[in-house]
This record gives sequence, structure tokens and C-alpha cells, in this order.
Amino acid sequence: MENGKSFTSVNSNDRTKKVISGRVGKPKPQRITTHRYDPKDWERTTNSLKGIYTRAEGDEPINSSGRPRRSRRRGQEPEIAVEDLLKTGVPRCLRDFRGRDAHERGLVEIRDTGKANIGYGVFVRPMATISSGQILGEYIGELLPANDDSMSDYRFDINLFVAIDSQTYGNWTRFMNHHCDLNVDSIRTQVGGRAAIVFRANRDIGPNEEVLIYYGERYFNEARMQCRCSVSKKPHKPRQVGK
Repeated sequence: MENGKSFTSVNSNDRTKKVISGRVGKPKPQRITTHRYDPKDWERTTNSLKGIYTRAEGDEPINSSGRPRRSRRRGQEPEIAVEDLLKTGVPRCLRDFRGRDAHERGLVEIRDTGKANIGYGVFVRPMATISSGQILGEYIGELLPANDDSMSDYRFDINLFVAIDSQTYGNWTRFMNHHCDLNVDSIRTQVGGRAAIVFRANRDIGPNEEVLIYYGERYFNEARMQCRCSVSKKPHKPRQVGK
């Protein structure tokens, strides 16, 4: 497993940097570039996940060429789902994709928003711009069973079996905040032959503008709170503007 490194935030006024500490009662978040997987997280939960994905008896999964994928046997779906997320896929494809990462290219940075109830956020750097349709990066974190009942504000369910949780280990995308009038879409897709959650700008984003995504109604329902973004002066139910 990749050892994490500390995140740093940038002061927008004097451009100084500081190490980001964890929330009260939480460990300091660690920066990683590939998914982190600990078999111990799956010891007690894998068996209970088996059977969630059902199909007619005797059917086999079909690959992209239309032929049965015989190596994937019924009852192995949780393990296979994890393997798919961990595999390197096509090296050149992954290398090219990661080379477009907005943070690695110096297009975005993590800043303190100055709002106590929000904390840090992701902003376009002063001399940079992001174009509509541009892919910013991939959501990276720890791979946990989808039926794990631990509470986390940084969890994305990527399929029936696996959740990506960046509460303790993740990349810069974990700092993107919510807004009902989002400027970045979250997309489930394939990168290098494996499932991935990537982020794509839905409009041009200018210098010093915050990069914002939509957390979804489930996030707010589970947290038992209302959205307080600027689309309304009052707390409100989350809703994607224009959709």
C-alpha cells in the first residue's frame, strides 16, 4: 500500500503554505495517488456481499466482444470488483490520464475558505483557467465494502460492492465542496480498463474561482441537514440548478 503524505493549503494573499491538520477527533488526511486496499477491511464483510449481483442460473458475464467471460464465477463478484479497481489496466492509458490531473498540472490548489463551517476548498490558481469539458482528475481513496456501516463524509459508492472513502487517505479531490449550482460534474466511467469516478468541468472556470461539485440528496439526508449554499439565503433542500 502507498504511504500517504501530508496535504498543504495555500494562502491566497501571501501564497504561503501550511500543512492541513485533521478535523477534531479525526486523523490528519494523507495524500495518495492510487487506491489503498487493506484486506483486513474485507475479512468480515465479503461473504455478506456475495449474491447481491444476481443473474439467471447458468448465465455468464459478457465481455466487450460479446463472448462469455468464463473466469468470473458466480459468487466471486466482490473480489472481482476490488481487483478491477486495483489493476493497472493499460499503462499508457492510465499514464496519459493522470498526466492531465488538474492539481498535478498546477491548475488548482487547496485553500482555506475562511468559513468555519466549510474549512478547505479547491480553487483555480490565480493565473490559470479551466475549460468546459476538461477532465480534472479521479477520486482516489481507500477501497471499502459497500455495506460497511462506518460513517464518512468522503464516501463514493462506485458499484454494488465497493465504496471509495477518502476520509483518511485520498487525493486533492476530497477537498471539493458542494454547491447546488455546481461547475464540475461527477462521472462514473472506465479508465485503463477499470471503474473510476472522474470529475469534468461543465463550464469554463476562471482564476480564483472555487471548484464545486454536487454531493446529492443522500448525503444531506444521511447527515440530517439542509444545504446552505448561496443559491438561497435560507437553508434548503439540495437541488441541482437547471436540472
